[in-house]
Amino acid sequence: MAKLVRVDRGNWANNTDYLPGDYALDVPSSVIWNCAVMHTSAAAGTFADDRAANPTYWRVALQVIASADKYKYDGTITPLMPNNVIRGRYPWRIPQLQEGGSKVSVNQGEQRTRWKAIQVKFKTLSPTTKQRWYDAAPIWHSLLFYYNYFMMSGLMGNAVVGDKGSGVIKSIQHKTFSMTAGSAAPITVSIDAVDPSKAVVFFYGAGVNIPDPGVAVPNYPFLVSLASTQAIFQASLYNEVAAGCSVSIIEYI
Repeated sequence: MAKLVRVDRGNWANNTDYLPGDYALDVPSSVIWNCAVMHTSAAAGTFADDRAANPTYWRVALQVIASADKYKYDGTITPLMPNNVIRGRYPWRIPQLQEGGSKVSVNQGEQRTRWKAIQVKFKTLSPTTKQRWYDAAPIWHSLLFYYNYFMMSGLMGNAVVGDKGSGVIKSIQHKTFSMTAGSAAPITVSIDAVDPSKAVVFFYGAGVNIPDPGVAVPNYPFLVSLASTQAIFQASLYNEVAAGCSVSIIEYI
């Protein structure tokens, strides 16, 4: 059997938050449903029971079809010809256009090679790494947004020219910390595990330093060191009052 779309949220489950655009599989019927209304699923009962109680929450997205019939959906059709005939077209099945074919240009071949390499890299990401992205997804998301971003930024060679795909962002995490009042001192913040050699740090917020009466200047933190599970920050100057700051740590593949 073949499915035409990816099931983003897997099997439907009780007591689970669903957002518009999410897909869930009803296992007994093998039907994929698309969430239309943000909600939390029922604490007990089946998916069918929940849909019956809330008919506006879901709409049918896909039913399982026989693999032999999937081929009909894969092609495009020609315009109606003078003899009233419409033909199916499957240009990618022409041998000359497949990998190594005589009609494949050098650029197409290179793009195909990069695409395959990026797919392999995506499969090496752990569920924990992907979950960081899923947890921060916008409300309109389909979880395919991360896969699409990963593939497109990899093909574009985002940030890394020599090895297309290596410049793809692996994870983003946000942490908050407080710069206390007084002399500058190291501040240690625990972070999710990263490879420091492949990570960059962005700061937000600042304290206040008053070098002269009536003169106030921003007191920005800076990175002292970055390890796999902790980062150490410090204020640049004497800090007059406690200040809340935050940091984003971006790790690349």
